Amino acid sequence: MSTPPMTHVESERTLPFWHQLRWRLVASFVLLATVPLLTATVFTLIGMRAQTEQQVINQLESVVELKHDQINRWLEANGLVMDSLLGQPNQRARLVNLAAAPAPDSSEQAAVSDALHNLAVLHAIDGDPYFHRFLLYNRAGRIVAASDTTDIGKVVMNQPYFASSLEEAYVQPPYYAVGSDTLSMIITHPLRDQQGQTIGVLAGQVNLQALGQIMLTRTGLGESGETYLVSEENNYL
Repeated sequence: MSTPPMTHVESERTLPFWHQLRWRLVASFVLLATVPLLTATVFTLIGMRAQTEQQVINQLESVVELKHDQINRWLEANGLVMDSLLGQPNQRARLVNLAAAPAPDSSEQAAVSDALHNLAVLHAIDGDPYFHRFLLYNRAGRIVAASDTTDIGKVVMNQPYFASSLEEAYVQPPYYAVGSDTLSMIITHPLRDQQGQTIGVLAGQVNLQALGQIMLTRTGLGESGETYLVSEENNYL
């Protein structure tokens, strides 16, 4: 006796569901609906991430420009303090003559040192001086007058700012002086004779507290942002 042929419904019941036509159609429709959606979602997220990163970069660049302008204004203010002394022809000539003297007169050294001391003391904001000290040294790097008289007689020839200070007005970026664990920053102005030759240099050690306040200002940084001052040698200052 022969077995009757199986109907279409009966054949579907005997096949695994993943081989059944209707489930294949359902799976195909699901894939057609979800793959484009997932693809669009992925590209949207990538675009949003790139946009967010660009916004952060733009914000950081704005902060950099702000800090840059603040530091430049601070340096200009410090330069004006030194110009207040150098802008007086009599005082400038006095500094040049003392730096050029083969054997500086002790009374003249004392008078110029007093003037440098007053320059350091009188120029301050809320009692905080612009400069810690002032130095006057000759072409050989020997200090001939200073706001702190204990510096007189010392030689600065090996300091990083010395060579550049003989050529033009120079700002020595913050550096760690030998034997010190604190940063120093020096602003220098060359003193020239009537022939334009550098006779000596007026140098001032800047008070870095104001620079620290500039770096700590949180404008544009949000709650967790931080700023770092880094030297050209990639040293964290």
